[in-house]
Amino acid sequence: MYENEIFVVLLRWYLFEALLIPTMKNKLTFFFVLLLSAHGLSAMNVKSLEITYENITQLSYRANVIFYLYDPSPVDSQVALFWGDNTNSTLTVSSITDLPGELKRVTYSGTHTYSGPSTFTMYVSYKVRSLNVNNIPNSLATDIYAEAKLVVSPFLSGIKSPVFMEKPRLNVCRGQNETVNFSAFDASGDVLKYSIIPCRGEDGTAITGYTNPSTSSTFSIDANSGWLLWDSPLDKGFFNYAVLVEKYRNGVFLGSIMRDVLVNVIDCSPQSPLLEVFNDTCVLAGTLLHDTVRATYAGIDTISLTAIGEPLLLTSTPATFPQPVRNRYSVYSVFDWNVSCEHVRPEPYKLLFKADLEDSLSTCDCSYDFETSVSPFYANVHAIIGQPCGPGWDNSNYLWFGADSAAPRFVATPVLNVSSGNFMMVFDLRMAEHTGNPGTDCEGPDEPDEGIYLQYSLNGLIGPWVTMAYWDPSLSPGEGGHVANLINWNNYSVVVPEGAISTATRFRWMQFESTGIYYDHWGIDNVNIYKISDKTPAQKEVNISVIAPAPENLTASPAGNNAYLQWNKEICSEAAGYFVYRKAGSSGYVPSGCETGVPAYTGYVKIATLSSINDTTYTDSNNGLGLPHGNTYCYMVTAWFANGSESQASNEACVQMPDDEPVITNVSVETTSATAGTMFLAWSKPDDFDTLIYTGPFRYDIYRSNGFAGSVYSFVSSNSGLNDTTFTDTGLNTSGGPWHYRIDLMYAAGGTNYTLFSSSYPASSVFLSITPSDQSLLLEWDYNVPWNNDSTVIYRYNPSTFVFDSIGLSFNKEYIDTGLTNGVEYCYKVETIGSYSLSGFKYPLRNFSQELCERPQDIVPPCPVVLSVEVDCEEVSNHLTWTSPANQCGDFDVGGYIIYYSLMPDGEFTYLDSIDNIADTFYTHFGETSVAGCFAVVAFDTVGNYSNFSNIVCVDIDECDLYQLPNVFTPNGDGFNDYFIPFPYDFVEKIDLTIFDRWGLEVFKTEDPDIMWDGRNQSNSLECAEGVYYYVCDVYEMRLAGIRKRTLTGTVHLYRNK
Repeated sequence: MYENEIFVVLLRWYLFEALLIPTMKNKLTFFFVLLLSAHGLSAMNVKSLEITYENITQLSYRANVIFYLYDPSPVDSQVALFWGDNTNSTLTVSSITDLPGELKRVTYSGTHTYSGPSTFTMYVSYKVRSLNVNNIPNSLATDIYAEAKLVVSPFLSGIKSPVFMEKPRLNVCRGQNETVNFSAFDASGDVLKYSIIPCRGEDGTAITGYTNPSTSSTFSIDANSGWLLWDSPLDKGFFNYAVLVEKYRNGVFLGSIMRDVLVNVIDCSPQSPLLEVFNDTCVLAGTLLHDTVRATYAGIDTISLTAIGEPLLLTSTPATFPQPVRNRYSVYSVFDWNVSCEHVRPEPYKLLFKADLEDSLSTCDCSYDFETSVSPFYANVHAIIGQPCGPGWDNSNYLWFGADSAAPRFVATPVLNVSSGNFMMVFDLRMAEHTGNPGTDCEGPDEPDEGIYLQYSLNGLIGPWVTMAYWDPSLSPGEGGHVANLINWNNYSVVVPEGAISTATRFRWMQFESTGIYYDHWGIDNVNIYKISDKTPAQKEVNISVIAPAPENLTASPAGNNAYLQWNKEICSEAAGYFVYRKAGSSGYVPSGCETGVPAYTGYVKIATLSSINDTTYTDSNNGLGLPHGNTYCYMVTAWFANGSESQASNEACVQMPDDEPVITNVSVETTSATAGTMFLAWSKPDDFDTLIYTGPFRYDIYRSNGFAGSVYSFVSSNSGLNDTTFTDTGLNTSGGPWHYRIDLMYAAGGTNYTLFSSSYPASSVFLSITPSDQSLLLEWDYNVPWNNDSTVIYRYNPSTFVFDSIGLSFNKEYIDTGLTNGVEYCYKVETIGSYSLSGFKYPLRNFSQELCERPQDIVPPCPVVLSVEVDCEEVSNHLTWTSPANQCGDFDVGGYIIYYSLMPDGEFTYLDSIDNIADTFYTHFGETSVAGCFAVVAFDTVGNYSNFSNIVCVDIDECDLYQLPNVFTPNGDGFNDYFIPFPYDFVEKIDLTIFDRWGLEVFKTEDPDIMWDGRNQSNSLECAEGVYYYVCDVYEMRLAGIRKRTLTGTVHLYRNK
């Protein structure tokens, strides 16, 4: 075992004694929550860790390793970064920034050149995490780890990783709905996705026993915004968690960063300032966004108004917001942003305004560095002020108990008023190295009773003194020596517990035993005591969408059968091209607010994409078919950007096609027959037809083709003259499918050779189809015509009157006729009603489909039932209940039910049983060894139609008593709680349990789920000492997926005399 790990185990032992073990008088020993960071390679008191990077040249990158430290913490001169290509570098400090809230940000920077394109994972693994992190077992022996993934590619020149915009949150409030901002800024405007991931240990290995922080309801993060919701923290103390930010462009992964963060859950005051901030908004590129942000608070605490966000971080024309602004009662600052075209992007810019309260009621804010004297501290024996055992980590003097004093030695703070509560103590502690050679001031302790206690008293130096922590310098029994890590200057953070809160509290560092004046020396330095703010900040996030202005001055004019469009070049040079939209008829749409593009509700359809910003004209030929005459065609144009943005819509420009071609108005089935069907055709003659230029004689040539559309036509007939505009086509199969027609206008110019002047746009007949169902028929129809059909009349044949009666009106292309009798034939036809958008044409346009008959029949299965399952763990059975189709969907035609079963969710479902009594909607399934399994129910009706599966319900042993272990037992022979045994459990095949003592030595091992440990060392049958023992237990459970292992880790307290 490494010496650091030994120290961890020993220190945890004494902390558990202080935290959890009741005294003989059944009083709880008060304690400090202690965080450790070692000096030298492990000196820093780390709050959070992350890595960012940026591309310098094609294969070279600069990386920044960012530590957030408690402000009094030492700073390592260098850290190691692994680049992900089997190389590493030692990075040095590039900057140290003091931050509000007793934090500082330390950045280490370095560069590296990769050998070629690939995806690399750079990482930092730093010893050690904080002590007593609630959701990380043995946290002090666990590295804090952060990584960043980068994609090295010649196509990603200048790429930068995202950057977290806000410093890590120090504290959250127990029992409150907390939101924590992890929003990141991406200089390229790429899409960022957020997720919570498990913290990891040394070199990225999984941390055994890690869990998310405790919560009463929700601990999650919004994948798009980066807001973490913690509703609400349950337990006080320290928790670690990590947030991953992934970067995507057009759906392609381009890299990621993560932040590992430590947070302290405290009890908070409900007081909070009032923040007045503008709402989410949009701003047009080329304009100014200007607004005032205010915060007020009626109390005497100082308000601090700040803002973070992407607009403030831009390199080109960033927003301004003078900050921080501090004052009592009321503060304000002005937000200004001159928005330019380069800021246009699909995602809004995020901006967070925050108003904090700086506690004005602190009863103690103290700092002591022992540079010249012990005062105002008190030492019971002589204490050296200087550097008798080498310099401190900051090269300053310190307080040291050397060779001119012997234990008991202690140094105590003056009387402190910490009555306002929520105080943090940060200090340095070091023991001298144990050499066994007297005669100097630097010979350190090595025995378990020679360590240092941290204590407090509410009654001056008289006491009683309450022990909060103990630093044990000894190794495991019988090994001799000392814990090497303690000979470094280590920085500790301590949250003052409620029991120490008073107007007259003293703290002391105490050594009770030493071999003599020449032995067991130690010292402290840099003691800081300050108040943790317990006020809840007010914060509001604002989303600012930057949108591009519309292309201006769109015009449209006819060009033969086409429309010619023209507009001004988009003022944003970053635009990549244009989208062209068309609609038959005007919508009158004018963009409002933050609307971009052309919304679908306007009826406009995108018809073209132009890929150059310089292409400011477009000819709409309707894909070479020409635009059908008889309509007004309206257009809008938008600019589009490579990042996915789209400008606001241009003005609406409309054009009318000249009335110089036949316009079909009717293609209506008159007779339904497979061989003798007839079709009525009608069209409008052209008015814009100069008969002085194009002289007669004239005729219309009529062409026909099957289907709704096509290009292969057959000549049908001709009508002479301009005014003969109707025709009845005969001898058709109108029952087998639709037909479509084209009319050509021909002129002969005084001769006999006819020439084509113009052709109509094709139009089809209406074709009806029917699908039978139980006591109903589904009618569906279709057509392909150049006019707009807005409604359809449905007719059904009445055998009593021998005519078709109107039975309904539809505004889409289907209708369901219900209340019918199965097996009886019903006959239908439909009539569409439509119009052209231009006036002067026949109105309305009415066209019939063919007639069609069908018989309803029961081919409809019952609707799926809804299944629920209740588990009876004692009987090893599952009670199934389901809804009946009658109650579920009003279907009373039910013949019974079939129950299906599968061992696994993805397994094959097999027949289990059937029920013919429709009143029975319950069933009990008895398992053999476990309740685990999946169930489904199918309903069937009286004619043999089977419903779809019900919802599939899978049950697992989580419904029953899962295997759990207690945290205390008392093997003292009194017949009560004499054995370490699990709570009642179900469906466990075996376990693999190992129990360790505080030095990591195995004392007990078993595969018996009942355990039955009597508190003796399994290797020698001797009674184990009272205290905390650690266990790792692999539980093999009979689950839905088969036998699966679940690992439990934790501690158990062994008491004998409690």
